[in-house]
Amino acid sequence: MIAKNALKHGFFSKCLLIPHPDGKEDPTEYQDFHAALREHYQPLDFLEEPWVEKIAVWSWRLRRLVRCESGQIVRALAEHSHEIKQSSDRDSIELELAELSSPEIDAITDHLFLPLKEELDKLLRYEAMINKQLNHAIAELERLQRRRDGESVPALVSVDISGRD
Repeated sequence: MIAKNALKHGFFSKCLLIPHPDGKEDPTEYQDFHAALREHYQPLDFLEEPWVEKIAVWSWRLRRLVRCESGQIVRALAEHSHEIKQSSDRDSIELELAELSSPEIDAITDHLFLPLKEELDKLLRYEAMINKQLNHAIAELERLQRRRDGESVPALVSVDISGRD
C-alpha cells in the first residue's frame, strides 16, 4: 500500500515525469524503476519510505541529465551538418573534409560532442547537486536501516570542502 501511495501521492510524483510529447517519460518505466529500488532497499516504515522515493527521484534526474547531454550532442552534430549543407562554399568544405585523416575527423567530431561552456557548467553543477542529494539519501536510508537492525549508528557528519561559506 505504501509503495502505491508514493507513486500516486508522493511529494515528487505529480511533477517528476515530463508529459510533453517531445520529452515524454513513461510512467510505467518509472514505476518499474521505483519498484526495483523498493525491492532492493525493502523499506519497512514511514521513516524509510521517503528516502527510497528520494533515491528514485534523484536517480531519475541523473538519468535525465545523461539524456540531456546526449540531446545536446545530437543537436550540435545536426547544426554542424546543416551549416555545411547551407554553406555557399559547400563543395570546398566537403573536399577539405575528404582530405582529412580519420583522427582529424574524429577530433572535429569530438569537439562537437562538448556542450558550450555555459551549458557544460550548468550540466556539471546540476550533476554535482544531484549526486550530493542522491548520496545523502542513500546514506540516510542505510543509516536508518542499520539502526533498525540494532546497530549503534552515529549521526551523519557533513563536511563541506568547497571553500564556500
